[in-house]
Amino acid sequence: MKRTVATSDEENLRFDVDAVLLDIEGTTTSIKFVKETLFPYIVTEVQRHLENTWDTKETQEDVAAILDQVAKDSSSTETDGSCGLKADDGSVKASKSSEKLGGDGKSSIEDGNPPESSTEDVRPSTGVGASSADDRESMIGSVVRAVHEMVEADRKIGCLKQLQGHMWRKGYADGRLKGHLYEDVPESLKRWRASGVKLFIYSSGSVEAQRLLFGHTEYGDLNYVFSGNFDTSSGFKADRTSYSHIADRMDIPVSRVLFVTDIAAEARAAQCAGMKVLLSDRPGNVAGLEDGEHYPTATTFNSVHITNGTSTRKAKRL
Repeated sequence: MKRTVATSDEENLRFDVDAVLLDIEGTTTSIKFVKETLFPYIVTEVQRHLENTWDTKETQEDVAAILDQVAKDSSSTETDGSCGLKADDGSVKASKSSEKLGGDGKSSIEDGNPPESSTEDVRPSTGVGASSADDRESMIGSVVRAVHEMVEADRKIGCLKQLQGHMWRKGYADGRLKGHLYEDVPESLKRWRASGVKLFIYSSGSVEAQRLLFGHTEYGDLNYVFSGNFDTSSGFKADRTSYSHIADRMDIPVSRVLFVTDIAAEARAAQCAGMKVLLSDRPGNVAGLEDGEHYPTATTFNSVHITNGTSTRKAKRL
């Protein structure tokens, strides 16, 4: 039997670590925002986006990637009878909509701004260039249908994340999108950072999508509080080796990292790798805990007190 959340005395949520690794959806950001704002934006705007940017190199590459995935799905369905319902990592498809914000699948450590977009008005040799207005309209229709189906099925695939990232970038830039954060998050992040702890993000949404969200929040641009960002190019979030790899990239001992997430399977993997873990119990979260499974749990970051004993000891020696 699976339970929604664990219980914890929030007054005792104290951690001595060198770094905090944060999930996004259900942890810093509402699940509702992703399901009711970000994903619907893609569905309603994809046709207009394709029509307005069709001749750019970036959109032609996005279209080629979507159509290539459609061809792969068709071939897979014919050979294994899965009807496209397998998860994109080959496992049973996860139900959590938060795998997650979309993008191009890259990790960054203090890498500055997200990748610049390519708006060069050329049609590359991708094989998708329409030779007539009718061909173009037909191709756009095919891509729109494919994107709608991928979003509806909560596909966690690079071609969709890439397109989503490019579309959200415009939405944030023109003010139609504003990144949601729980009200306790901004000050808590600043407080933890001031204690000498490094902050990182690990989301299956791309690094660009992560930075877009935190760069356009209701509280201003908060990207400066983070020392780096990771996405699924560092591994799947339910795989323990992903967390070991990320700790290596941070150059911080895995035992000195606190991972905060709303999903038990991710907490389980991080703990198996040696990280400390904290479960986020926000409205609408379903952690998926197994019987007898327990993790420290917080309903607000205001109750989470983090110190960095390593930096304190170094300062004393100086």
